[in-house]
Amino acid sequence: MSRGSVVAAAAAVVALSAAPAPARAQDLAVDTTGAAALIDQALNRSEVMRNLEYLTDVIGPRLTGSPAARRANEWTLERFTAYGLNGHLEPWTFGGTWTRGSMCPRTSTARGVRSVRTL
Repeated sequence: MSRGSVVAAAAAVVALSAAPAPARAQDLAVDTTGAAALIDQALNRSEVMRNLEYLTDVIGPRLTGSPAARRANEWTLERFTAYGLNGHLEPWTFGGTWTRGSMCPRTSTARGVRSVRTL
């Protein structure tokens, strides 16, 4: 072992064995008036469920580039404006647009009995 390695190891031992300084207690004053206002807003005046219901039940699936996605973007901008926020829609091209057609999922059970349903 070289002299430099011994000195480095000794320095590491001294550094690790030094007693840490005790932590000082902190005075934490908590102002709960702001928290109470947020909780009141969330529980009594929230529009989250109403907005989610409109997006999912009225506008429906929003595949990228679809008319429903455009309508959702426009509706969201209207909501932001109603909340007093500034916003605008950014134009962008995606390529082809998408519409959802019919679907035919097939599932198999553990016993090999097939179940087919068309949606």
